[in-house]
Amino acid sequence: MGFSAPSLKTGVDPKGSVAQGITAAGPRGRVCSPANDAPLVLVKWYAYAKWILERVESFPKSQRFILGQRLSNHVMDVLETLVKASYAKDKTALLIQLRA
Repeated sequence: MGFSAPSLKTGVDPKGSVAQGITAAGPRGRVCSPANDAPLVLVKWYAYAKWILERVESFPKSQRFILGQRLSNHVMDVLETLVKASYAKDKTALLIQLRA
């Protein structure tokens, strides 16, 4: 039994929903959503983090508090750094932290 990695849909379906939720048409018919304004790496990492955290909940109790806690902390640290980098003027320093 294996798990597949999450996929992130791009584009808008006929109902107007995007991967991140319901959107509304803005000026000039442009679709406005948080997914359009956020960097792509942040949107994809958010989907991955959500997927990982859901899997951690299904770990056996003996592993959830050892491996699950460390995995969850690392995923959330990366997400936090990506959010900071998306708002920072000097993104290089923050993104270099992620390589370590």
